Amino acid sequence: QFEKKKKRKKDKKNVTLDPETKKRLWQKQQQDEQRTLGWEEESRRHVILKYMFSPEESWTDIDFYKDLKEDVRAECEKIGGVESINIFEFNEDGVVAVVFEETYDAEECIAKMDGRFFGGRKLECFWYDGITNFNVPESKEMETRRRAAWEKYLEEQDSD
Repeated sequence: QFEKKKKRKKDKKNVTLDPETKKRLWQKQQQDEQRTLGWEEESRRHVILKYMFSPEESWTDIDFYKDLKEDVRAECEKIGGVESINIFEFNEDGVVAVVFEETYDAEECIAKMDGRFFGGRKLECFWYDGITNFNVPESKEMETRRRAAWEKYLEEQDSD
């Protein structure tokens, strides 16, 4: 009589690891998993500067945001390499996001800029939490006020 051939399991080497090696392997696995799933190191380059401006300041100055971006870049590049700058134009809190090339430059920016005065306002500078959306649409009220200010500005220019 014939019997059905049984699948043989490959012999796995019965390796016993000492507790220290197990701990190191587990830590390595956790680090790899964190690196794959998270963006901790990436987020540690993103800095938020709050109260840098008031949206009203731009209403009669076409180059306001361009000039502000240049000013922020000049100040931040004194600290380290800047990858990008994003100005949230309609945010009432005057929010600017800066992405540094290196984490230690971002840390130094927070240390130097938090509590500093800019344009008569006391700045808040902190790490971006990866969640908060600072990009807000222009409110109807703000749009109405902006248009009125622009019309007044144009009328004043015509009378000169």
